[in-house]
Amino acid sequence: MLFTTPEQFIVLAAVLLGGWLLGYVSAPSPKKWKRRVREQSESFTAYHEQAQDQLRASHSRAANLTADLEALRADHAEAERTIVGLRSAAAAATPPAAAPVITVPLPVTPPAAAPLPSPEPVTAPAVPEEPAAVSDHGDTPPVAAPPATVTEAPPPIAVEPSPGHLPELEAEPAEIATAAPNPASTDRFIPTPRDALTRIRGIDDALQARLSDLGIVRFEDLEKLSAQDEMALEQRLSLPVGYVAREQWRPQAALLRAGQNADHAAHFAATAPASL
Repeated sequence: MLFTTPEQFIVLAAVLLGGWLLGYVSAPSPKKWKRRVREQSESFTAYHEQAQDQLRASHSRAANLTADLEALRADHAEAERTIVGLRSAAAAATPPAAAPVITVPLPVTPPAAAPLPSPEPVTAPAVPEEPAAVSDHGDTPPVAAPPATVTEAPPPIAVEPSPGHLPELEAEPAEIATAAPNPASTDRFIPTPRDALTRIRGIDDALQARLSDLGIVRFEDLEKLSAQDEMALEQRLSLPVGYVAREQWRPQAALLRAGQNADHAAHFAATAPASL
């Protein structure tokens, strides 16, 4: 046995007592543990509040960015509608063709002829009376008849026509001449030529009619579209996003406008358009 004598038991008891005392002295007090727990709890509470503040700031910033994005989209859509409206107004504001002016010359009215003077009676000269002869029988000689009044016709009066008019007898009915319109002085409206937009893959008769309502009637109109114009056009036509770019309307319009029908048929006619 290890412990057989009383001295060994006394030494063992002393060692145990010394270890217990050493442990008691080195162990922290309950107040110290409470203080450390309180400090850790306060530190965790401060960190939690800081994290909550950062999270709320991030949510507020995200909401502001979303509102700014919606405002930019609304401004972009409004600008596209304004551009399309201006194009339609410019196409509709072209003045119509002026009617040709017909010039009808008025007939020339000859001047009224001066009235002829009424003829005046011309009295023949008086014939001297001869003395009455007394007949042998004592009769009264016959009385001579009074001289007869002879009326002569007046000489004809010649009326000379004025330089700018014709006599009434020689005037002929004036012909109504229609003046031909002068093409140089008439501002005629030449309508904008329309292209067959249905030749472009992805455009049918219904889409062509709707494009015509928006003022897009030529290949050149589609060729000049930008990326923003394509997005606005898709919104106006209720097309899927990216439909115009996938169907390559602008390259097709450029080939057809340049007259490269063979290249267009080789690249685009062999494939079917994407479904709406």
